[in-house]
Amino acid sequence: MKFQLICALIALIFAVSSLETQAQMLPCGTKVTKADREYALEHLSNSRSAPVTRLFRKISITAHIVKDSLGGFAVTEGQVLAAVESLNSIMDTIKLSFEVCDFREVENHNFSKLIREEEEAEMIALNYQVNTLNMYFVKEIWVGGAPAGGYAYLPGGPDVVVLAGTGAMKHEVGHYLGLFHTFETSVGGEFVNLSNCETAGDLVCDTDADPYFPEIEYDPITCNLTETWADSNGDLYVPPMDNIMSYYGPCRCRFSRGQYQRMADTYLQSRAYLW
Repeated sequence: MKFQLICALIALIFAVSSLETQAQMLPCGTKVTKADREYALEHLSNSRSAPVTRLFRKISITAHIVKDSLGGFAVTEGQVLAAVESLNSIMDTIKLSFEVCDFREVENHNFSKLIREEEEAEMIALNYQVNTLNMYFVKEIWVGGAPAGGYAYLPGGPDVVVLAGTGAMKHEVGHYLGLFHTFETSVGGEFVNLSNCETAGDLVCDTDADPYFPEIEYDPITCNLTETWADSNGDLYVPPMDNIMSYYGPCRCRFSRGQYQRMADTYLQSRAYLW
């Protein structure tokens, strides 16, 4: 009986924690541009059968940690190192690793609450190390007048990832290495039967179609939708809720094989100059 009670308490704590994570999760500020779409369609592989490329490469990170007006920091060095270790674990499939080569304190507290459209250019101009992945850690991010958990530049942009904390690191590095959201619609909505997966959605054919919208309801414990949704063909969605490039909060834990290959392709074609 005592063992059952302990298990029940652990389950309750986990449920509350998961719900809090879902409530606190902020949207991503990365937006796919026309150039991003064209690059992916023209240059990146969507092979469904070839073995995943192993890179055996390392990317150096310059970690810029912004001070606030009281002299505190957005994150600690320990938190950054722990997040990078977790990132390395999941990127081991393609043998791509990341290493913090330098921690830099950013004294300008105006960047602590970063309004991207107004302050990003100055922050990057004053604090940037070429040939490394520049990660900026701030307390708040605002993009287009709305809060965000982070954002990144896709291939062709600067080597920049901006994070409010460290929780969105894997997601934003995914963008940095060429991945779109699983629910991307800028190139058209993806069908459940994946018949248009090479030209619509996230352009990766082994991630199931995702109907996500901000008000969609799902169970963060079972990681299932709480109501049914169908595409224009009448087929019911079974979205990849465990995918890191989705928006299903605590459910996210993996990349797909096709996403790994896309990240490897992106590195070789667009990021191989990094130290």
